[in-house]
Amino acid sequence: MNNIRRRFGVFIVSALALLVYACSNDDFRMSSTFINSHTSVQYTDSVTPVFSTFKLDSVITSNQGIIWAGAFKKDGMGTFHSESYFRLSEPSLYSWSKTEKYDSITVRLYHTGDYEGDTVQSATITFQRLTSKIVKADGQTYFYNNDNFPAGDTIGTYTYIPHPHSKATRSFRISDDFGQELLEYIHTASVNTDNSADQFREYLYGLKMTLTSQDSALMLAYDADSLSLRLHTHINYAEPYRITRTLTISDAGYQFNNTWNSDVPEALAVLDEENVGVNRRIPSTETDNTSLMMEGAGYYTAISFPSLGYLLPYTNYGHFMRAVLMIYPNIDSYQIHRLPSTFYLTEINRQNALGNPLYTSNSTLVAATLVRNVDDEEETYYYVDVTYYINTLLSQEYLDEKDGVVITWGTSMDPTNFYYLLFNGQGKSRFKSKLLLYYYDYDKEGN
Repeated sequence: MNNIRRRFGVFIVSALALLVYACSNDDFRMSSTFINSHTSVQYTDSVTPVFSTFKLDSVITSNQGIIWAGAFKKDGMGTFHSESYFRLSEPSLYSWSKTEKYDSITVRLYHTGDYEGDTVQSATITFQRLTSKIVKADGQTYFYNNDNFPAGDTIGTYTYIPHPHSKATRSFRISDDFGQELLEYIHTASVNTDNSADQFREYLYGLKMTLTSQDSALMLAYDADSLSLRLHTHINYAEPYRITRTLTISDAGYQFNNTWNSDVPEALAVLDEENVGVNRRIPSTETDNTSLMMEGAGYYTAISFPSLGYLLPYTNYGHFMRAVLMIYPNIDSYQIHRLPSTFYLTEINRQNALGNPLYTSNSTLVAATLVRNVDDEEETYYYVDVTYYINTLLSQEYLDEKDGVVITWGTSMDPTNFYYLLFNGQGKSRFKSKLLLYYYDYDKEGN
């Protein structure tokens, strides 16, 4: 801990200017005893947080409303994959006439605008029928990223060059054999509509959706609620009577994404499920002085503050007026226009168990602010006011050096977010993430 007593040397009159700035985001209490004492502002810039990467071996991916499909590579991180599984709602079983004729069956998809990888090259979507029912294991409430079910016949493929930023709707034709079989099922099932939903799930267990691209370089997100299969038929009267039956995802709880990564570098391989040690974290010093953030793949950045223990004696003489985290994203891992404008922090303990989100003393969520430097992108950083959290830690009798916070892009963990980012850790010589502490030092006796 360097410069722990570097003094800015201002008494209370000078401190008031900084107080105005400090009180804007977090509470500061100054008693009359404090005001009447000899007081000076001091600044500590040597408390270096420990950045590390940990991985959740299972992440809930059902009930999220997002289909992720494809694969993309990241240098030094391996290849990340995702495929989606879902059940379809039953079509209308009413048949106007046995003379109803099949025309076509189509799929309609809607891009959410989210993607990872190279959107210049073509991508091929494939749908397969499942060969077993989508069922939850005993006691299982959700589906997770490591759940999957066997698939068989391909019922449709579609190759195109995506433009995900346009959030365009794509509609394409799939297997006529499957469409004609579906119409035959409707003609048969319309005789008995009792328990028709269960009857349909016995006929069509569900579908698996994948996306492939050259060199596994693209993963795309689609809106699950907007996906539909449309069966087009007609009946010949004086003029053809057109009929469209729409099948959608029947239950968000039965749509989920199976995600995994391959070609994992040795430094991260210890976090794989089969190798993971209890509560394992990899310090950034073992991963090129960076920590990894990719929620969709289960990777998270944890930040702990083992050096804070050395500051406990100072809490007897003063109060931390302001604690600020300056977190630098690694310039080699992002395009500045895609950097998220904010993120949030949640408490984490040494067992990697998550606690509560961080709040200020005013009960508002602690949120990071992105400070862009367009002239020198490497100087771009996130600013997070953690005053209340740090003061709470220092009010305790004992500090566990593994306790800290974890970064999440949303107010809670988001398994649909595959945005990839590295943060500069404690080993960087320049643009190292740091915790800045401003505190009051005072002497009640006026010494």
